[in-house]
Amino acid sequence: LLDEFLAAANVERRYIAAGNLAWVSWPHDLAELDAQLTQRELGGLVVLGETAWPFLGARTGASVAARVKAVLDPHNRLPAL
Repeated sequence: LLDEFLAAANVERRYIAAGNLAWVSWPHDLAELDAQLTQRELGGLVVLGETAWPFLGARTGASVAARVKAVLDPHNRLPAL
């Protein structure tokens, strides 16, 4: 379980939406969290702090995001999602 990994990493976390969403205060290397989320087929988003890419873990719904971007950005001026 993800909670076991987070507990072992001794990080603060809060679960909401019946455990379907977690706010995690991750002070360690993001690559480690990214790998754990990917292994569990979970996705994450970096909200605070500096990172080259805000998405972590598995990326589901990419085809829907690409279609929405095509409508909102027909000239492809914004970066890929």
